[in-house]
Amino acid sequence: MLTTNQINEQKNKLLSMKEEIEQTLPGGQNETETPERAEGTGELSSYSNHPGDEATELFEREKDAAFNNNSREHLNHIETALTAIEEGTYGICEICGEPISFKRLEAVPETRRCIEHADSEGILNDRAVEEDVIQSSVKTRDNREEVIFDREDAWDAASDHGTSQTPSDDSSNQGYNEDTQGKIRGRAW
Repeated sequence: MLTTNQINEQKNKLLSMKEEIEQTLPGGQNETETPERAEGTGELSSYSNHPGDEATELFEREKDAAFNNNSREHLNHIETALTAIEEGTYGICEICGEPISFKRLEAVPETRRCIEHADSEGILNDRAVEEDVIQSSVKTRDNREEVIFDREDAWDAASDHGTSQTPSDDSSNQGYNEDTQGKIRGRAW
């Protein structure tokens, strides 16, 4: 179990982290959204802006929103840890009920799980959905390998509808050889 000094030390860390995050988060109104600015772009008018500039501005706004959402989520974890300190449950794993090591709490003061159950938070196992398509095979539950639609299959399906290859791309150099009837590889000129 944690000593009173250790809990106070962690509480001070958490309060410091909370204050730092609260200072970086924007207030109730988005900083770019003011009546003088059109749709948060920083421009007085949205007319005659290049589409690339609009896309860049949209990307920046989405990036800022993602960072702010991440900061708010981190702030929620910190507030949950501070509540746990007040309730006397800080430093106890929410999965197994065993004490969390002080070294782990020093590294991640807002954690609610011991190192054995840290991966059950979903962070380590949460993979991008695109990886399901990219992999050429998958292992089933009984460790059998099952072949799925892969890159080669995708190329075969797409190339059935034509490619951008021309006779000059033919490595055998037979693409422009004229036959006796003035045709090039089956095409009349």
